[in-house]
Amino acid sequence: MRVAAERMMAAIEACVPEAAGGETIVRADGSVRVITDGATISAAAADWWIGDTPGVEAAIRIRRDTWTYNANPVYGVLLVDGGMWLLNERVTMDDLGRRLGDDVDPFAYAEVLAEFWSGETADGPVSSACAADFAWPAGELFLDSGVYPDPVVDRDGDQLVIDFFSGRGFIPRHTAAGYHVYRWRITARPGRRPKWEREHLGFDGPGS
Repeated sequence: MRVAAERMMAAIEACVPEAAGGETIVRADGSVRVITDGATISAAAADWWIGDTPGVEAAIRIRRDTWTYNANPVYGVLLVDGGMWLLNERVTMDDLGRRLGDDVDPFAYAEVLAEFWSGETADGPVSSACAADFAWPAGELFLDSGVYPDPVVDRDGDQLVIDFFSGRGFIPRHTAAGYHVYRWRITARPGRRPKWEREHLGFDGPGS
């Protein structure tokens, strides 16, 4: 879905305040690029499944590319009536998690959880989502990988359990790039804060 330039800029400046003083380029496809002294900030409509959730008008992915390996912050924004929700904030993920099994799709939840919460830690109020470089996502849900099992959703009464694997791209100093791999289990009940369990399985790359 195309997002109006003014709403795109509002989302960018909410996530990356330095963008307010940069050179802004609005492209024909509706994406926006802001050039500052220290980074290039880009924003475009995202095609996450979570964008189909009732009440969500549009989804935006924002990247702050710093030209430094493994240090390029990525932000996820959902535009809603009168405001925005930041997928990097635990409060947003908790609010969405309370709706799991109702009007939030479990696979949609796993997709954005994998992208924005596959950083070094997932315990704080705000995620540390960073991409390895401009060509990598901050994290991704392993689906049809041929190596790791696909996501599985189980229901038992009003309890819903999602098991899945995610990866965070990483470029080491002296070896080839690969993924830090995580195994997740999300346990949710309607109206309650979801329980996250995450296990780091190690680095999966050439020679590892």
